[in-house]
Amino acid sequence: MIKLTKTNDSHWNGNGFGRTAAEWVVTGAEHIEVASRGLYWVAYDAKEGKRLCRGATKRECVEALNEIFA
Repeated sequence: MIKLTKTNDSHWNGNGFGRTAAEWVVTGAEHIEVASRGLYWVAYDAKEGKRLCRGATKRECVEALNEIFA
C-alpha cells in the first residue's frame, strides 16, 4: 500500500479562478510526485523524467501506482 505525503497545500487562486489542488509525493520514494494537472491526476517520476500513470481522481491515480509497485 502506497502512502502519500503532502508537499504543497491547496490554495485559493482568487478573482474567480478557483482553487489549486494540493501536491503529494510517495512516502519513501519522494521523487514520485502525484498532482492534479488539468483534468487528470498524474504520477510523475522526477528521476526518470516520465509519467507513470494518470487517473480522473487522485484515488484512481494512487490505485494505478499500487498496481505498478505491487
